[in-house]
Amino acid sequence: MTTIVAVSPHPDDAVLSIGGVLHDLAKRHTVEIVTVFASDAPPQVSHLAARLAGLSGANIGAARRAEDRRAVESLGARKHHLMFCDAVHRRAAPDQWLIQEEADLYRTAPEAELVAKVSETLTRRLAEACPVLVLGPAGHGDHIDHVATAAALATSCAGTACATWSDMPYGGSSAFRDRCTPLHLSPTAWSAKVAAIACYETQVRWLFPAVNDVGTAARQMCGGADWFVTKTDAQRRGLHTLRQLIGEQ
Repeated sequence: MTTIVAVSPHPDDAVLSIGGVLHDLAKRHTVEIVTVFASDAPPQVSHLAARLAGLSGANIGAARRAEDRRAVESLGARKHHLMFCDAVHRRAAPDQWLIQEEADLYRTAPEAELVAKVSETLTRRLAEACPVLVLGPAGHGDHIDHVATAAALATSCAGTACATWSDMPYGGSSAFRDRCTPLHLSPTAWSAKVAAIACYETQVRWLFPAVNDVGTAARQMCGGADWFVTKTDAQRRGLHTLRQLIGEQ
């Protein structure tokens, strides 16, 4: 079987953004989802990290990885976690957190040294997997870890077809939809995506605080489709390859 690799910034990002497509691909191919920022939290976490996690710093990393494995397995894919540290747990200096408040997640540039290390690690992983297609985030929404993943992937997947997804939930904005092409999901693929999203219990209550039903919230977010960026020729070629692999005519 051919192999497709999806590179996810955090546990939940790939499933939120393209869970339906991953389900359809896994019916025909080997699908591996590589999550970049999946390490345990450090012994001491910031007040912001503790608030966003909703769990103690001692168990949030393990909890999110377990959720991720359940979600990915439900789609028929396999999981590989890289142990890079989430932005809310990184430091700008020994006595200073990189992310001081939630808004900093979206206005702080990723560290160049970190991007280089992620790129090096992804290059090795892709060489081992030998995928015919790589799927990765555009960095829509400017979350520091999403931008870092997109930048690292741009240098690590050279020579391999790459399709770029619009990062959910940020990509649900009309500001991004104009740059993207939707792949509308069958009822089966949509149900699989919603069920996989529901596996991320630590994240669902943060992502959709005002909606009790995950399916309703997910449809409001992405309109029953998975969205891909098609601004460049390379992105359009990647989407064309993806459609062929899914079996679309």
